Order: sequence, then C-alpha cells, then structure tokens
Amino acid sequence: MARPFEYKILDTMVMFGGAEKSTIAVPKMYMITAHDQFVILQNYNENVESATKRKYHRLIYANKTAADTAAKKLNRMYMTDIYKVSEITTVKEVC
Repeated sequence: MARPFEYKILDTMVMFGGAEKSTIAVPKMYMITAHDQFVILQNYNENVESATKRKYHRLIYANKTAADTAAKKLNRMYMTDIYKVSEITTVKEVC
C-alpha cells in the first residue's frame, strides 16, 4: 500500500510464510483534540461475554487529511465544532 507521507523504516522482521513486519517512523503526527485535550474514543458493549467489553481508540494519524476527515465526522456526529486537529512534532521520552 502506498503511503502519502514520508517515513523511515526503523526495524524489519521477516515472519514465517514470507510475511514481513516493519516499524516505521514519521516526523510529525496529527491528533484530534477538544478543549486543548487529546481525544480517546471509548466503546462499551455489554452484549459481549468477555473481559474486553470496553475498548479505547486513540485518534492519532500520520497524515493531515485522515485526521481532518475524522474530526469532521466527530463534529457532524455530535453536532458541534469542538473537535480540531493538532500537530505533534516533538517527542519526550518518559522512561
């Protein structure tokens, strides 16, 4: 699949059967924010018979077009205009 952004391959592992896994890095990411806080979606399904009834989705994207589309969908779904796209360019190591 073609990637519409620049990335650098950090590590590659050839798996059994010819499959290949790669870790890639991008210089900047885009995240959905609301009221200057990062947004994480929570899905709760009480019909599921397992310990994973609650799932979380972090809205981080490698290209601005995908992030804009997701923000527009959230604004349309909740009939608001608080969801915006923020650019993340710095990395701070915590460990």
